[in-house]
Amino acid sequence: QIIVMLGQWLKFEKEARELMFSLTKSMAKTHLGSGKSVIIPYLLTNHQHAVEFENIANQKGVSFYEIYLSLEKEEAINRCLGRTRIARTY
Repeated sequence: QIIVMLGQWLKFEKEARELMFSLTKSMAKTHLGSGKSVIIPYLLTNHQHAVEFENIANQKGVSFYEIYLSLEKEEAINRCLGRTRIARTY
């Protein structure tokens, strides 16, 4: 959800995604540096991004795990629709 906090992210989506990745790396470094665990809740479709997160973990002396969770299409759609309903209540 970081990307939606960036101004004009839809108009400049490519740049916003690059900025989001940079911010996410910084957040992970900071949080790991304080001795906490980190979960990055999105699909790493760019192999280099996964390598960079693994390098951050290695630099901080912690393990890196990449996990992919899959749902049936209908269940995934229902969950997305449910999140939309929840978001509208805020």
